[in-house]
Amino acid sequence: MYFNDHNPPHFHAKYSGYEALFSFDGQIIEGEPLNYIAPLE
Repeated sequence: MYFNDHNPPHFHAKYSGYEALFSFDGQIIEGEPLNYIAPLE
């Protein structure tokens, strides 16, 4: 995590050209994850 990063706290998931931002409770904030990443919701 970075001090000056935007809220809410989140992590980036990147794989093979796909990217999504997730909150720590598993909600997708931005992006389109791969179908097999989506079950993290």
